[in-house]
Amino acid sequence: MLPSFYQPILSKYLSSTQLITLKMLVWLLQSQKQVKIERLAATLPLPIQQNSRRRHLQRFLKSKYMVNVLGLRLCLKTVKLVAII
Repeated sequence: MLPSFYQPILSKYLSSTQLITLKMLVWLLQSQKQVKIERLAATLPLPIQQNSRRRHLQRFLKSKYMVNVLGLRLCLKTVKLVAII
């Protein structure tokens, strides 16, 4: 999970639903061996269809706060998710 000192910083830039999505994504990245958008969408605990979860993840990872303000592109390069962005 995310360290508690990130919570106030992230809450300035992300809505509550985006913050929950980020927490779930970090949890999934820590538990999954393979990091592919389809694999993450299959294991993301949202009550929607898998294609909708995949699109949700893609939109979330492309959002301006995730890429520009928070600088997660560097982190995403590490786990090789940049190909989907």
